[in-house]
Amino acid sequence: MKRMASKLSAVVCCLLLVSCLPEDQAVQPHVPGANEEGFVAMGGEYKQRVYFDLGSNREVLVEDVDGWDLAIACADGAFHIRLNTGRIMGVADMGSRDFAAVSDTTGASWNYDAPSGNSDSTAFGNWLDADALPLRPYDKLYLIDRGYDAEGDRSGFVKVQITSVSAESYGLRFAKLDGSGENEAEIKRDKSFNYVGFSFDDGGVAKFIEPPSQEWDLVFTKYTELFRIPELVVYSVTGVLTNPAGVQVAIDTTRSFEEIDFATLPTYTFTSDWDAVGFDWKVFSLEERLFSIVPGRIFIIKDMEGFAYKLRFVDFYDAAGTKGHPKFEFQRL
Repeated sequence: MKRMASKLSAVVCCLLLVSCLPEDQAVQPHVPGANEEGFVAMGGEYKQRVYFDLGSNREVLVEDVDGWDLAIACADGAFHIRLNTGRIMGVADMGSRDFAAVSDTTGASWNYDAPSGNSDSTAFGNWLDADALPLRPYDKLYLIDRGYDAEGDRSGFVKVQITSVSAESYGLRFAKLDGSGENEAEIKRDKSFNYVGFSFDDGGVAKFIEPPSQEWDLVFTKYTELFRIPELVVYSVTGVLTNPAGVQVAIDTTRSFEEIDFATLPTYTFTSDWDAVGFDWKVFSLEERLFSIVPGRIFIIKDMEGFAYKLRFVDFYDAAGTKGHPKFEFQRL
């Protein structure tokens, strides 16, 4: 009798325990975003650099493409200097030379930033003695070809020494080749940005050249492409670069836009190269003197907020037929 009572008590306890457990939660299906259309205005001569955020479908910042010369890295542990590739700029390392002794470009061997954005492929190269404490730049003189302004006019040359570097700032000494306009500048770093810019105009001006690093995904701009056929050919192209703080890109040329969804994401290999979207989503017809969009080229983009999008370009002209106005369709997966 006692044994039966004990079994009955156990059954009752089990029923009570089961009745207290939460009900199974239904797994909600993944819901993609709506199809959206984006539009960017660089202008017919590509004079504007346009920063774009996919999540809000808007231009975050529009800047003059020739508004600066150098970009100074601001992230912790990042000590590199980049050129404004929208101007086709170059750098020549002249070695340890007296600042006043160099007055022309004789002996200069020009280097250019790789469009991929890899920090080991910058025109300035290894300018920092990373083993020194405190950090210090090597005693080198650099010549800088400032390339072209937005009107296509040559901007001339400057000579530069990097005089100091720290977690807070960079120091520069610079002048025209004939020694005129000599100045020194301190460029403050700001960790909320990928880069802070510097212009040699007006005696040297540090400036913000892009939105804070978490606020944009793509930048539509002119930039320098390097072709080897087989000699190096430096050429200005117009396209899209990505935010180096975290945007990644894959390309699909086999599936249709409609077939790409959240389930296809694991099949892609993503890259952080800045020029992964690049310029060759369009082609130029010499016969018709017009750009057309390359069909079947779809970009899968992981944005700064961690979302993935599919994107395809549909036009490079505005309603008036002016080039430099990319239109694109995109959707959050």
